Amino acid sequence: MSSSMICGPCIRVNRRNPPQKWCTNCEEGFCADCEQTHKSMIVTADHTLISTNEVNDTENVAVIMIRDIQGKTFDLYCKTHDLAICVACLPSKNKHCADAVISLHEAAKYAQTSTALDDMTDSVNVALDNMKNVINNRNVAMQNIEVQEQSIRKSISEIRTNLNKHLDKIAKKVVR
Repeated sequence: MSSSMICGPCIRVNRRNPPQKWCTNCEEGFCADCEQTHKSMIVTADHTLISTNEVNDTENVAVIMIRDIQGKTFDLYCKTHDLAICVACLPSKNKHCADAVISLHEAAKYAQTSTALDDMTDSVNVALDNMKNVINNRNVAMQNIEVQEQSIRKSISEIRTNLNKHLDKIAKKVVR
């Protein structure tokens, strides 16, 4: 929970109290006073309140979403469509996705891990691309060195041949 969070009801009346509880149904924080009011109202008395310290622990956050049409709760998640679904929708709308449907609890449990894994995978892929570029650049440099070495050997051979010819001419002049 961010330390900059403010109690939802308080902020609406221009007060800035830090929340101690988080309502998983309303998805907002409550200070001690507003928590008591929230619990005392008949429409919110059955809401699940957890400590703000537990908000980042997704296993403890109950996800409650109700379909307007069937009145069923969303308790499944289709990985193919990236969508929460209810049991009633599975046979009609997601029947071809049976292998990609998991419990909503499992999807929420691994959501943060999945994001961290994606970030790590991206970092590893960038590092691999950089290493491939380094290896490629090294191979090009080695080829360039080989070409330069051949060119230098050829130049030395030509200079040696010309030098030998010149020394032979000098030797013929001296011997005469």
